[in-house]
Amino acid sequence: MSGQDSISLSCRQIGIDDLPAIVDLLHAGFPKRSKSYWEEGLQRLAAYTPPEGVPKFGYLLVSGVTPVGVLLLISSRSLKEATPAIRCNVSSWYVRPDFQAYAPLLSLRATKSKAVTYVNISPATHTLQTIEAQGFAKAAGGFFAGVPALGRIRNDVHILSNPEEWKQSKFISAAELRLLTDHEKFGCICLWCETTTEGHPFIFRKRLWRYIRLPYAMLIYVNSLDDVKKFAGPIGRFLALRGLPVMAGVSNTPLKWMVGKHFKSKMPVYVNGLHPPRGSDLSYTEAAVFGL
Repeated sequence: MSGQDSISLSCRQIGIDDLPAIVDLLHAGFPKRSKSYWEEGLQRLAAYTPPEGVPKFGYLLVSGVTPVGVLLLISSRSLKEATPAIRCNVSSWYVRPDFQAYAPLLSLRATKSKAVTYVNISPATHTLQTIEAQGFAKAAGGFFAGVPALGRIRNDVHILSNPEEWKQSKFISAAELRLLTDHEKFGCICLWCETTTEGHPFIFRKRLWRYIRLPYAMLIYVNSLDDVKKFAGPIGRFLALRGLPVMAGVSNTPLKWMVGKHFKSKMPVYVNGLHPPRGSDLSYTEAAVFGL
């Protein structure tokens, strides 16, 4: 790298006009992902309005006028805090090989705010030492896969699956309605499950088990895994009728009440900040927006 390259290097927020170059960078860094994968995910992110004062897309490392590195950020306000805190998913990160020495500058710029809780749900094994040195700690780890449709039949449960139905529920809050509406726009399966006395949000993302080509429902958000236990049968049968017999998600421990399997070392979640999400909360992350 020449001295001129290093002198002209800068880090700035990504703008809407940068997106074509971002797609090229991310495709180069993650060649197993198609350009359309990145284009569609960035379009969803472009249509989403993050909390005030945080980047809309993330940060870009630029040499002169040429983008050479990118770190995507997906920001939101936590749903359950008494005073909602800002959380930020540190998503896809790539720096061109000839600028790798400057990669920490991009990361440090993107995660410098003490008022934000940063979440990484897809750390590469070779980056763990680096992110731990930056203050990240493992907050959750483990992955379950099961067949919820085998749960008990409940005739008192109603599943509402579209925005007009959600608006009619007497139990749904404004924050929960926004949560479901945002994630429906991301392409998720968003459900409001209620009885005569209570209601709860469930958000899933359709995924494909790569090796056996089995579609499944990735759990993106639920208030508590106890809600999954309570409504497993109705939710499972709803999903199974739509070609998704298997549900999977983050859990530190096996779900003994669901027929399935627990993978102890899968899906580690690393957090840096004061308001870590629960393991059952992958809302406003790359899992929801990009379908990671």
